[in-house]
Amino acid sequence: MRSVWDQTRLEAIRYVVMVPGREFELLIEPTRQLDMIDAYLLQRPHADTVIDFTGASSADFSIAILAGLNWLRHCAHLVEVLPAQQSGTIRNFRRVVTLAQRWWLMEGAAERCSHLLASGEKPPLMLYLIWSEYTRLAKQVASAAVFGPSNDRAARLGALPADVIPRFEAAQDPTDLLDNN
Repeated sequence: MRSVWDQTRLEAIRYVVMVPGREFELLIEPTRQLDMIDAYLLQRPHADTVIDFTGASSADFSIAILAGLNWLRHCAHLVEVLPAQQSGTIRNFRRVVTLAQRWWLMEGAAERCSHLLASGEKPPLMLYLIWSEYTRLAKQVASAAVFGPSNDRAARLGALPADVIPRFEAAQDPTDLLDNN
């Protein structure tokens, strides 16, 4: 399961890594977050995983992020994740990005960001938002790939060790599933 989860998420993130220009500060630099957020929110949602870069880094990252979300939706469809679990994927991510935009528009956002980073927390940097959403969606895909489609799952779950499901549900990353004994 860990390998399905990792592979699915990494395939989605590869779109972001392919962006020409390598201006990754748009995803991680606090002073650039509003630029990246605005560019993403201007990007019209669509269902394509094919990407045509424009030469403008913020637009290209937006295109790549959307392609990654669409890829994960495609994977979810292949492993028969319930439509209710995957519906609104792009709309939900846009809501999260809109909340992040509000956070960054508040006075003192850069200082709050520094404080959160210093204390080991994750401020709403685009990289964290993308990684979190891709992880959540990849987890759904891995669950369906390993435990079976949602409508077939009950019989398969009964045959698993009792701690598997709670460990999977609590996991934030595939490495959380490793046996620490």
